[in-house]
Amino acid sequence: MRRRLRSSTTRLCLFVPRLLLRTYCGHVQVLTLEGNPVAQLPNYRARVLVLLPRLLSLDGRGVTPEERERASVLVQAEAASLAVMLSNAC
Repeated sequence: MRRRLRSSTTRLCLFVPRLLLRTYCGHVQVLTLEGNPVAQLPNYRARVLVLLPRLLSLDGRGVTPEERERASVLVQAEAASLAVMLSNAC
């Protein structure tokens, strides 16, 4: 029996863009994406803060250590929830 996974439901589709972002943009300290459709995604700011640990300002707002910590917790919780949903779907 052949099983198929859609790339939209695998971690691979999430891993590649993150790896590229960290590799080529990891040095970025100031980033503005206002007006970009990606900024409308849920938890956008938290995700960007986790992906870019050197970021000091996002969309004209400074980044505090407390916000960075909250972002890390939120993104980890979101990933755990997604993993449970995907495991229940198979």
